[in-house]
Amino acid sequence: MQYTIKQAASFAGVSERTLRHYDATGILRPERSPAGYRLYTPGDLERLQEILLYRSLDLSLEEIGGLLQKQDRHTTLRDQIEKLEAKAAHYGELAELARRTMALLEGGEKMTEKDLFRGLSYEEMREHEEAYDEETRERWGESDAYRISKQRSACRTKHEWDDINREQSENERILTRLYQEGASFDSKAVQAVTAAQHEFINRNFYVCSLEMFSSLGLMYVEDERFKAHYEKYADGLADFYNRAIQHYCEEKK
Repeated sequence: MQYTIKQAASFAGVSERTLRHYDATGILRPERSPAGYRLYTPGDLERLQEILLYRSLDLSLEEIGGLLQKQDRHTTLRDQIEKLEAKAAHYGELAELARRTMALLEGGEKMTEKDLFRGLSYEEMREHEEAYDEETRERWGESDAYRISKQRSACRTKHEWDDINREQSENERILTRLYQEGASFDSKAVQAVTAAQHEFINRNFYVCSLEMFSSLGLMYVEDERFKAHYEKYADGLADFYNRAIQHYCEEKK
């Protein structure tokens, strides 16, 4: 049995562009039909699953290519399982932090200063930024926006990172409250939060064009990692925020 690139992308939850990139780099080269179309076998899908498993651990494509060439893949996979379990524990800690913060907002027990920032240390924030650097470079590496963002990040102090984290958290808190109160995505209040986020990106990271901001909105619903970030606050928040961003971009054109 063989599958088209569209089918393979759908099965794996990735974009066709990603599969074309994997083909171009040689890490996953499917067969070609007489007309030149990519055709993926069950074996190709198994290899893709393994690639995505390694990518979830923030390994580069070069590192993944080396791992796929190893004969003792069982040992390699056992090592990756340990890393995935450690990563899952970290995200579990962040989820618990969000729950306790929500309880605090609703009048629950006051959190200690240590608990308030558990999982959000300066070192952890830098690690998170670096984790997605390769993917960001693949998407925007040739752009001025990427270059400016890297320059700003490299010069940022711990205090500045703390300020950025607080501002971002406040934007998300307001967005979540409005969503839970039943505000429309195109309401004045929600659009004000969306505009504030656009300005936040412009000021702290790079000049974010409307096209790029629109792409970010789509990423919040198409990329499971980003979607999970917003869904931890409220079910459906990622889609709601994307709709707000798309409306904002259309209005600003």
